[in-house]
Amino acid sequence: MKAGQVSCAKMTRRGFLGICAAGCGAAFGLGGCQNEMAGGRCRKKYKYKVVEGWAKVPAGFEFDKVTGIAVDKGGKVYATGGKGDPVLMFSSEGEYIGAWGGDVIGLKHGLRIHNERVWVTDVENHQVYEFTMEGELVRSFGTRGQAGEGRRQFNRPADVAFGANGDIYIADGYVNSRVVCYSADGRIKRMWGRKGSSAGEFDLVHGIAIDREGRVYVADRNNRRVQVFDGEGKFLKQWRHLGKPFSFYITGDEIFITDGKEEGPEQVLIVDLEGKVLGKIGETGEGPGQFRMPHSVHVTEKGEVYITEAINNRIQKFVPIK
Repeated sequence: MKAGQVSCAKMTRRGFLGICAAGCGAAFGLGGCQNEMAGGRCRKKYKYKVVEGWAKVPAGFEFDKVTGIAVDKGGKVYATGGKGDPVLMFSSEGEYIGAWGGDVIGLKHGLRIHNERVWVTDVENHQVYEFTMEGELVRSFGTRGQAGEGRRQFNRPADVAFGANGDIYIADGYVNSRVVCYSADGRIKRMWGRKGSSAGEFDLVHGIAIDREGRVYVADRNNRRVQVFDGEGKFLKQWRHLGKPFSFYITGDEIFITDGKEEGPEQVLIVDLEGKVLGKIGETGEGPGQFRMPHSVHVTEKGEVYITEAINNRIQKFVPIK
């Protein structure tokens, strides 16, 4: 290292930012400081390797359109991808633990973990569920089996996200083309959106996520754009250069976006909060490290990246290359 440069690996985030100011913010995301020095600034590499054969399932087991994924604080992996019981559980090493949810969930879709609860969207029964980590139903949102546009109805909801104040944002979804916001105790606070292609309109609200400033990111899938709103639903901006977005995972200053465009490349994009592409994972294909319809993504504090595929019917795990 040249004189005057700073070693990122030996500094805390606060101390490093105090020296580098805005120039090095992207250096802290996955797995600490995987970067190279350029002009005294940290530049992250965003390089990963796939863990081949990660999921170790019982003999005769078959995945079924793996769509949602999340990891709890202990490293246990939850995914919506089973035929009988749709919610699957794995250890961080890929050992199969078990499955649950078949007595409640009709057609599984999105899965998130929030406040030690597993949240699942059901596009067949038009509901969103909150479960304990062991699969006990705590509460549900929407009227079971009744698709509609009413305040207590959904029409094929796709995903769910959570604000810092506990607000629950539901991507509703395949038909209604809107976002519905509930308070933490289940009261409807607001909703916005309708079918269309103008700002604030949607054509398949497929994924949703909230950043640390409370901005709401919506994967407007069939319009092939990401729309960004404030927490009240006010339109802020849109990005049209990120393929066909399916879902998000936000890690502070970075957003991981699954891009499932049929013409390829099918990949996961890593962007900053302004939409600038920082890195990419994967390409179209069926081999290790390749994708067919990458659907959902989750990033752990260790920088491990889990990605589900709805066509290849699998979960792939990637680890950062230091």
